[in-house]
Amino acid sequence: MPTGTILAYSIPDGANVLVDGISYPSAFGVSRTPTMIPEIPAGNHTVTFRLTGYIEETRTVNVMPGGYVTVDAVLRPV
Repeated sequence: MPTGTILAYSIPDGANVLVDGISYPSAFGVSRTPTMIPEIPAGNHTVTFRLTGYIEETRTVNVMPGGYVTVDAVLRPV
């Protein structure tokens, strides 16, 4: 199955990143922003950013085979 990579960023840094509700291992070992999550199946995915004390943010991305997609969120305090 073809895969691509998600590059995830948030303000502030340190948010947990879930893809379709799953915490994937990142290229850096931890799925916290900023992060690079490789080997995500090509297609549409929901990316969720969670950080204690902030409102959860969700984005939809389309991962292209062999490509990179960048997704970011500015998290607002609760």
